[in-house]
Amino acid sequence: MIRLDNRWLLSSSVVVLLSIFILGSASAQPQVAARKMSLSECLTYASAHSITLANARIDEESSEAVLVENRAIGLPQINAGFDARYQPQVPFNAVPAEFFGGTPGTFALARFQTRSSASADISVSQLIFDGRYITALRAAKVYIELARKSTKRSQQEVIAGVSKAYYAVQVNTRRIELVQANREQLRKLVADTKAAAEQGLADNVDYQRTQVSLTNLETDLENAKAVLTLSENLLKFQMGMPVAEQIALSDSIQSNVTPAELEAGLSADLDPNLRPEFQLLKVEQRLNQLDIQRY
Repeated sequence: MIRLDNRWLLSSSVVVLLSIFILGSASAQPQVAARKMSLSECLTYASAHSITLANARIDEESSEAVLVENRAIGLPQINAGFDARYQPQVPFNAVPAEFFGGTPGTFALARFQTRSSASADISVSQLIFDGRYITALRAAKVYIELARKSTKRSQQEVIAGVSKAYYAVQVNTRRIELVQANREQLRKLVADTKAAAEQGLADNVDYQRTQVSLTNLETDLENAKAVLTLSENLLKFQMGMPVAEQIALSDSIQSNVTPAELEAGLSADLDPNLRPEFQLLKVEQRLNQLDIQRY
């Protein structure tokens, strides 16, 4: 005969009640609504949270600090120092006693050091002229310009990355809609083919082919959903947004780009001077010229 301990029954009941309470609380928690964002809102968010832009701004601030540091080299330099020493016990030195009128051949102990001492010094220097210093100041200013151009390039790269990721999510969403519509039509075709095959109006091979096509379409739909998840995570990464946060796109491809705007953009003349990459190369060329002057 099996006997159950009352304490075991009580603890088991408590565990069951706690499990029910936890599950009930989890199901009762409201789901966080997805944050609807347009392309312009995504770009604004990326401008404030992008790690790439944050690093570029830090480099720009660092370049400005380098200019201040180089400029300080030519300012008057004042160096001051103070040294103080104290010896609790001054050592004795053995010297011939006859130096102090003592007996020749004997030694006496004497102190030759002070117990405390102090010294102070101050010096002033000024850089009058140095060609390398002048060149360094010019190079530091150009270096600041280089950092600002790099920040501008990073901004455009973030804009391009967020825009591409935004459009990729829209394209994959549209692709899923099309695949789902084709799946519904194919399901109806499978049902009709099956009914015709049962009535002898169609071959069983036709039904099997449509069934295989439906299975392949189901696989394509799952792959499209996986690609959509990846594209959404890529968009969040480009924006600097946590992956756990939910986002919903409020714009559509048609509302963002019109065929006329696309054609106008493709037919516009390309001016390389407006490209940040070309501007960076020009600034680097100036830095190399200053480096030659320094040598």
